Amino acid sequence: EKKFNICESKHRWHKNDCIQPNESLPLETGRGCIFKCRFCRFPNIGKTKNDYVRSMEELKNEMIDNYNNWGVTNYYMMDETFNDTSVKVETFCKMVSELPFKINYWAHLRIDLLWANPGHAELLEHSGLASCFFGIESFNEEASMLINKGWSAKHGKEFLKKLWNDIWDRRITFRLGMIAGLPPDTKESCEEYQKWLIENEMPDWRWFSLFISRDISGPWTSEFDRNSEKYGFEWILDNGKPIWKTKYMNEIDARNIANKLNSEALPHRVLNSWTPIERASLGYDIATDKFTKE
Repeated sequence: EKKFNICESKHRWHKNDCIQPNESLPLETGRGCIFKCRFCRFPNIGKTKNDYVRSMEELKNEMIDNYNNWGVTNYYMMDETFNDTSVKVETFCKMVSELPFKINYWAHLRIDLLWANPGHAELLEHSGLASCFFGIESFNEEASMLINKGWSAKHGKEFLKKLWNDIWDRRITFRLGMIAGLPPDTKESCEEYQKWLIENEMPDWRWFSLFISRDISGPWTSEFDRNSEKYGFEWILDNGKPIWKTKYMNEIDARNIANKLNSEALPHRVLNSWTPIERASLGYDIATDKFTKE
């Protein structure tokens, strides 16, 4: 039996899928992630660079087919880390420049790779990037190192301001993912990050509480799930349910902090980074809609 190979995928939408004119569609460009963030529960992490990436020729053929049949030009890029290698970024942008129409798309990006590869942010913008998601998680050095993302603490604030205000000149919006509960972050340090995000007019961010599970029976488990005690997490019972605990906070504290900060952030944020792509299916203009306040 032949196994499915994403690299050779010739996916096409069918008329029976009831695609609407100008609808925004998912576009699978690759599978898996080259990184191994310790909180990440995705099963296909730690892959080798340039593995499990779809043929650029097939991506081009699919987009042309979608345009010819339904007028589709807007996409969600289904890829854990769309800009994980220079080869992918540069070949994708070259391929898009050869299309007989322009596209708009949303993607998960690693901001540290934009920093490490000068010119990639501009290339992605020219290829049609309308909005994106960056995982920052924390600006604390110890917390960032704990999850294998030390860049966020060392360069995150400086480069976020440069990217937003200078490189993209506020043309491309993004959502930042922040996590409450990573030791040694406290309620006070999370509030400090929130203050910085507001004062520097970041376009969008969302707080999540750190999730760690005691159930490691399936493939969807993180390094924290499998070895929580190794990283300083203890377990206590809350109404008979195990929850994680550190000397800085516990799971309930983190959840309450995240909810509070999300509520306080609402007046300062624009639409969720992928929402404008969704709303484009209803006729909204992405260029203006992405700056609409939530």
